Amino acid sequence: EGVMVGTGSFLQLSISTVIATAGCLAALHIFPPKIGLSGVWLGFGVFNILRLAGVWVHQTRIGPLSRKALEQPNPVPAT
Repeated sequence: EGVMVGTGSFLQLSISTVIATAGCLAALHIFPPKIGLSGVWLGFGVFNILRLAGVWVHQTRIGPLSRKALEQPNPVPAT
């Protein structure tokens, strides 16, 4: 997440956070009534796994430091 902030990828970070929050809320709706406090921890785990997935997608697929972005030729600056 720090790299996402450092590269200015705030939109992707916010989208990742919204998706992780929605997943966490869904997990908190489903798991605690069935398994109690362990369900709350499971909801927290769902949040962290979804955040990790968002960072992984950013770093490896769509971010400015992904292999695809780094392999693109840089334009020559005008003199």
